[in-house]
Amino acid sequence: MDIPDYFCCKITMELMEEPVTTQAGLTYEKSALDDHLNRNGNTDPVTREPINPEAVVPNHNLKQAIDVFLHTNPWAFEFMPGETYKDIKFV
Repeated sequence: MDIPDYFCCKITMELMEEPVTTQAGLTYEKSALDDHLNRNGNTDPVTREPINPEAVVPNHNLKQAIDVFLHTNPWAFEFMPGETYKDIKFV
């Protein structure tokens, strides 16, 4: 089983921890999008269309789906030395 593509950020290609959605309907990891906006201005990293950073909203449904996926597939969790899947905090 693989990690579903829609759980991964289009900027970092990594599993999202704090997914946010732009007006274009695309979802990114919040910190990666913030970094992109700070470096490149207010443009969507994929569509290159202008975006309003204040209109970016948390994607709560995707966050919940990712949390359920990690809970049932602890192998997908990126371990740090000394961590176990039990260290994952589900919100």
